[in-house]
Amino acid sequence: MTKKNIVLIVLIFSILSCSTKNNKSISKHFFLEEPLPKNVLEKYLEKTSLPNIENGIGDFELRKWFPFYHLDCFPVALERIYVQNGILNADCFLFSDKNGGLITSKDELQEFQFEKFTITNLPNQLLDSLRLRYSLALIDTFDFNLIKDKMAIGYTTGTPREYFFEQRDEKNYYATFISDPEFFPELHPSIDKYADLGKFIHNVFILNDSTFKEWFDGNASKIVNSR
Repeated sequence: MTKKNIVLIVLIFSILSCSTKNNKSISKHFFLEEPLPKNVLEKYLEKTSLPNIENGIGDFELRKWFPFYHLDCFPVALERIYVQNGILNADCFLFSDKNGGLITSKDELQEFQFEKFTITNLPNQLLDSLRLRYSLALIDTFDFNLIKDKMAIGYTTGTPREYFFEQRDEKNYYATFISDPEFFPELHPSIDKYADLGKFIHNVFILNDSTFKEWFDGNASKIVNSR
């Protein structure tokens, strides 16, 4: 065997090894009260240049999309907490149509817009809390009929909106699409855990930047009350 052939074989094995590492499969766990509007979310990811974490991006990331309006298709906000280069950061996005109002149709996704609030260098203790106390991996499934039995018939302004939680770590992806869990206190321990998780994520922003609450409440109210 010539030296050239040996080098070629080593190179092939190196490429195959890298390919195997990069394509390492992760376990996916879906818990969906209603079908997920994936086509809509793809437009939001494209607009914000965010990756789809379902197929893995490496480090830990947790996202909360909420609330979903107009037949539960169009989220107003996205709160994400993520690790990048060993640093814990958080972003909040607020989405609106081209006039700053509530998105109510897929046609409006051609020209919709967003505002973004970012917090960097969050305390690492928050990551410990997310992994050890508030992780989606720690919340058991339950019968969604518990929620549906409590829902009013028909779709009104008082109907609880859907929330979408998704979490990615090195080995797993978790996705839960659920009616706002804060509407159903003490109905089931798992529903209470989703409510606690949602509040914890929001409080990460409020407690780490004193200007966030005014920014979020003011802008979100303008969007929601526009129609």
